[in-house]
Amino acid sequence: MKRLVAALFALGAIAGVARAAGAATLDPFRGAAKAPAALDPFRVAQALPVPPAEEPASKPSTRTSTETATSTGKASDPSSSSSSSSSPSSSSSASPAPKACQKDDDCPDGNICQANACKAIELSTNLFPIYYREGSFKEIGLVYWARKGNPGYTVVFPFYWHFYSPTSDSFVIAPFYWHFTDSARGSELTVIIPFSWSHEPGARSFAIWPLFYASSKFGWAVPFLLTFKVGDASVGKSFGAVLGLYWWKRSNKGAFDIGLLPPYVSTRNEASAFTYVAPLNFYWRSGDDKNLLVLPLFYKNTNKNGNGVYTLLDYDQKKNLEENDNLF
Repeated sequence: MKRLVAALFALGAIAGVARAAGAATLDPFRGAAKAPAALDPFRVAQALPVPPAEEPASKPSTRTSTETATSTGKASDPSSSSSSSSSPSSSSSASPAPKACQKDDDCPDGNICQANACKAIELSTNLFPIYYREGSFKEIGLVYWARKGNPGYTVVFPFYWHFYSPTSDSFVIAPFYWHFTDSARGSELTVIIPFSWSHEPGARSFAIWPLFYASSKFGWAVPFLLTFKVGDASVGKSFGAVLGLYWWKRSNKGAFDIGLLPPYVSTRNEASAFTYVAPLNFYWRSGDDKNLLVLPLFYKNTNKNGNGVYTLLDYDQKKNLEENDNLF
């Protein structure tokens, strides 16, 4: 019985100390901390510096008022006296208005931006992983993660995700609902399985996954048939496929193709090109020099000076308007 009482007493002491313990941040979504500290669940947290209290305004001298009223022979107005005496009191008791803000970076150290106003960060509580709280960050049971302020977030792992900032908002209820907005780009994407739609300046899209996708700017797709054509004409890039048997890519630098029926591969640009088609067919180009080899049938070469065709039995060559022919 004594051991049980001692254990309960020790547990209560630890919980009491941990309630005020300070530690390094355990926020997995937070950037680099401004002042890293060691993770010690039993260290007493240092309170934020308290701004110096304003000195109360000096009260008006009643003796001076009385003497003035006596010398002038006039009775002072009670309402005026009340007003003049209460005015300093109200001005001294009024606290300064919080600093306006749009994001946490607009606030001084030890403050966060909440409801467009800077507010002081609260102390830490560390019972990790059961419960952890540090200022605007809170974690419960490694399942709930939240950070107040702007930017901020709320996560209930693995189903609920909400991240927000002054210019963007990402909200997910996995795996059924996805919504992303970016006011800086003017874009919005919504996904409600199996539908999705989006818009941004100069482009709109709609899809029924995995059946169909179409965009006014980025192409189209029939995913279940492995057939699509997507790209961005403004940057001169595109790629696509047909029934998964033919794949291609186009850009301002050149083109690339690969096929499975028949097997072949081809790459080309303004300066050179190479193509192979099974089983033994080759084509290559370098500048004005072009070559075609079809084994074992023939080889052909073409250039600015002429051309020639060569076989195992014969060859025909034309060069500078001269023609040579020979039969082996």
